[in-house]
Amino acid sequence: MNKVYCWYPKLPNVGHASMDISFGAGGGKAEYVSWWPRGQGDKGTPGAKPLKPAEQFGAATPDYAHDVAAEGRSPDKAVVIDCLDEDRMRAKYYEMKKDLTYNMTVKNCASAVANVLLAGGACLSFDCLNYAKKAVWTPAETLTFALLINSEARVIKAGIAKGFKPAMQWTMPSFGSRGW
Repeated sequence: MNKVYCWYPKLPNVGHASMDISFGAGGGKAEYVSWWPRGQGDKGTPGAKPLKPAEQFGAATPDYAHDVAAEGRSPDKAVVIDCLDEDRMRAKYYEMKKDLTYNMTVKNCASAVANVLLAGGACLSFDCLNYAKKAVWTPAETLTFALLINSEARVIKAGIAKGFKPAMQWTMPSFGSRGW
């Protein structure tokens, strides 16, 4: 089971998206996906330097508790998704973590979650791929994407069962080729 979390913007925070892969499965399986700048751009840090749209920092938040503390509250919404290939999702996240940079417009928390969801099988649905053509992902768009994935669960599960052949190739420039 996977869980997508969405924090809507609430000053001074800009909002956030994250997810649990294999939620509750324990060490070796469970993985927390959260893409947020560390250091000067760290959210919740008094006096933190504001992020500029193209500014880059090292990224990846260790766990859900860190995000809740940084946002100052629990997520506004959470969506459970159980139709995706969790091994592919973990593999995608491990690949993404090789380049721990953050860019507020093209390589942000929401686009990171979207990329992991696509790798897990959302790419098997034409409707999901069509929605994924976002220029800039926001936490709210990631939440909508998670709900769309659930509505396309039958198509996605059938695609996984047939050998995982995507509806078409799709590349988001910020994280490179999908390589499904």
